[in-house]
Amino acid sequence: KLIFIKFYTNTWASCIRLDVETLRSPEVQAISNEHLISLKYNAKDEIGNKLYKQYNCQFVPHLLFLDAQGNEVDRIIGFIPPTEYLLKLNDIINKRNTLDDYLSKYEKGDQNAEIIAAIATKYEDRKDKNNAAKFYKILIEKYPDPNSNLYKNGKFFLASYAFEKGNDNALRNYIKGNPNSDFLYDAYRKMTHFYANNNNQKKEIQVYEEMLIAFPNDPNALNSYAWRMA
Repeated sequence: KLIFIKFYTNTWASCIRLDVETLRSPEVQAISNEHLISLKYNAKDEIGNKLYKQYNCQFVPHLLFLDAQGNEVDRIIGFIPPTEYLLKLNDIINKRNTLDDYLSKYEKGDQNAEIIAAIATKYEDRKDKNNAAKFYKILIEKYPDPNSNLYKNGKFFLASYAFEKGNDNALRNYIKGNPNSDFLYDAYRKMTHFYANNNNQKKEIQVYEEMLIAFPNDPNALNSYAWRMA
């Protein structure tokens, strides 16, 4: 059996929704009882938080699937409805469409855009940004299709990665070079969070001002700025 760990918090609505709508489904429980050893931890409690950090988790609910030796098989992040969860759970139990499965296909020569993007995304979910960047770069170089969502995701990830690695202009250059991108708001928010976490209030406020020029009527932008200035 695989070890299944659910990380949750008591205050996040999607954690409760996942329990009620998905994990308590009779079909889900039947398969889980047969194939999983199920555990759950509050991500804010001492033991839960230690495991949460050990496996580089991010966000809740966060579902982690491990083998008997504690090695990760796969993970699911966020709420997922029962039908979709059952499909993913069957894949995980049979070790299909996991990181190891995709890497095996890649190494055997199956290097289409979907496989490369899936590998990058799996690494990104594990917060292994170096390997995620490696495969996103391969994707961008081998399949340079600006209309592809895989390409768009890769471009934004690489700009964010470069910014976090010290290129202060990486996300601003991304914004200028991709004025119609769906990730523009996310780009501004990444910069504000980064500068806030590094106590650089001057640059944080500057980015907020740029964001409000770009999104003058966006309630999320206005609320985040008002909250920060309060």
